[in-house]
Amino acid sequence: MSTLNPALTAQMINAIAAGDFDVLANVLAQQLRGAQSSAATAVSYPGSGTAYTNNTSFLQTVTISGGTVTVITLSRGGVTGLTSGQFLLAPGDSITCTSSGNPTVFNVTNMI
Repeated sequence: MSTLNPALTAQMINAIAAGDFDVLANVLAQQLRGAQSSAATAVSYPGSGTAYTNNTSFLQTVTISGGTVTVITLSRGGVTGLTSGQFLLAPGDSITCTSSGNPTVFNVTNMI
């Protein structure tokens, strides 16, 4: 029996709280599959107000920190109320940052 990945458990809790059962299903599927190889995807910050879209068939975690980010908006869920953090993108989802200073970290990792 495998143990639950704490980061994915937090994502499940967030998906339940948001009523986003598509993301919950994807995260549960990832938990059931166990450890999968993941790889950082070379992505440059697209610029203030420009969406980054997950055009892969994988769940992706987007990590944003630093800079002067004022708003982070998800295509599924709207304005997050956050200016940094990790965000789960299902295939086809997008994330948009509004900033006056680019974030120092804009990293995308394929999850499964």
